[in-house]
Amino acid sequence: MARVPQTDVIDFLADPATHSGSPVRRIDTHASVIFLASNLAYKLKRGIRYFYLDYSSVKARRRVCEAEVALNRRTAPEIYLRALPISRDAAGTLRLGGEGAAVDWVVVMRRFDDDLLFDRLAQRRPLTLDQMLELAGEIADFHRFADVDRPWPGLPAAGLFLPPEVLSNLIGHYPQPRSTVKR
Repeated sequence: MARVPQTDVIDFLADPATHSGSPVRRIDTHASVIFLASNLAYKLKRGIRYFYLDYSSVKARRRVCEAEVALNRRTAPEIYLRALPISRDAAGTLRLGGEGAAVDWVVVMRRFDDDLLFDRLAQRRPLTLDQMLELAGEIADFHRFADVDRPWPGLPAAGLFLPPEVLSNLIGHYPQPRSTVKR
């Protein structure tokens, strides 16, 4: 895994001064760092490269931020607001948007109530079968009617959308399942 230094950008986004003094909560994932401040969330793609994703350049992070906003606005336009550059001005100061060269990009989202996440709902009371079936139906319909993109020529409409070199690498990283399910 290759990693690109982003310490100054992470420190900038974690600083309450960046967000008009609002407290900042940080959430780390394997591929992103999310900063929650006031009513907004800023999702920074980590400058990493794995065999299955490449966020190692500013250009790549801009592209995936813009793609994430475009994709997710279809189902959550009230949450996904925009992709925004983090720029460095002539004095060397980092800014959200603004003049100067883009040193990184973030997805800007409107925050939602964490208590509405399914894991939180389930902690308070069991999720009903109706709630789970409704969500499963929404997800199935979304995928059933989604446009199909064939990034590699000759790939069938149904199947695994991975080029052979990625698929063989993936299979090589994970052992094949044994009898882990009781029959």
